[in-house]
Amino acid sequence: MNSARAPRALPPPRPPRAGGVLLLVLCVMAIILSTVFLAAATFRARARLTRDTLRREAVRDELLLCISNAVEVLLADTNAIDHLGEPWAAPLGAPPLRCVLTDENARLPLQTADTNLLAAALAGAPESSAGGSAATPPSVA
Repeated sequence: MNSARAPRALPPPRPPRAGGVLLLVLCVMAIILSTVFLAAATFRARARLTRDTLRREAVRDELLLCISNAVEVLLADTNAIDHLGEPWAAPLGAPPLRCVLTDENARLPLQTADTNLLAAALAGAPESSAGGSAATPPSVA
C-alpha cells in the first residue's frame, strides 16, 4: 500500500455571483432614500418656520394696532372723571385678541395708603358676602 496519496485536484472555479451588484444597488438606493427623506424633513421644518413667523408678525401687527387704538381713545378722553361707562373702558379689537384698558389710578394702594384712608374706603364698601356689615370701619390703633 502506498501511503502517499496523490494531491486532490482543485474544484473548477465558480462563476461570479450577482450578489455584489445587488448589494451595491441596495446601498445606492439607501443613500438616495435617506437624501430624499432629509430633504423632505428640511422642507417641512422651513414651512413650519415660515408659518410661525407669519403668525408672529400678524399678532405683532394686531398688538400694535390695538396699542394705537388705545392711545387714540385715551387722547380723545377729556373728562376729569373716569368711570367704566367711558369709551376707553370698552374692550378694543376683535377676538381672539382683545385689549382691555384698566384705570390703575382707581386702585387703592394698600401698601402705602394711610390707615384713615383705608378705614374710609372700607366704610364705604358694600356689605360683605358673609352677611356682616362693612359699614362700620375696623378699629385702627
